[in-house]
Amino acid sequence: MTRFLLTLKTITLMTVIVSAADLPDEQSTLRTKDQTSQKVRQYFQAISEGDMDYVNDFFADDLQVAVNSKVIQGKKNYIDRLKRIREVLFEQIEFGPNHVHTNYFGLDAIGMSGKTFAEEGLTKPPVWSNAWTTFRAEGRNTKKPIRVPIHIDFRWEDDKVVNVLIFCDPAFLTAEEAAAVKN
Repeated sequence: MTRFLLTLKTITLMTVIVSAADLPDEQSTLRTKDQTSQKVRQYFQAISEGDMDYVNDFFADDLQVAVNSKVIQGKKNYIDRLKRIREVLFEQIEFGPNHVHTNYFGLDAIGMSGKTFAEEGLTKPPVWSNAWTTFRAEGRNTKKPIRVPIHIDFRWEDDKVVNVLIFCDPAFLTAEEAAAVKN
């Protein structure tokens, strides 16, 4: 009986090893301590401190940002929005705790279309940083404390962010914008 169980375990282990060897060789990696992830952490710090030089250098000129379903085209337009958030809507802005990681996709990874990135015609592997954080601030107009969980994705090209996807409940922005109009 012991010999049978040992044989069964060996066969099971060999099946797992052979099955793993049959998997496609996808060359994607995820990092948390890399320079790109560190840049995202510094971005949150820069927003908190009002370091718009860092923010300006962080983004590509042809930046596209989607805040839920609202699309903002161009770095200048997005930085103007960030300045409004800092100077008109909120004060004492902080982010955290932050979890940031960066995905370095291989061209053989499957994208949203169901095709590999190579099949989609990409020649350079896509790089996306993903961040989960909490936006904390005080409304300049409502004087209400704000704590909103936010998920942000940053797509990189040539060491600049070219796309940002922001997912959050926008009610805090809507309320503060309404109060700013009244003032």
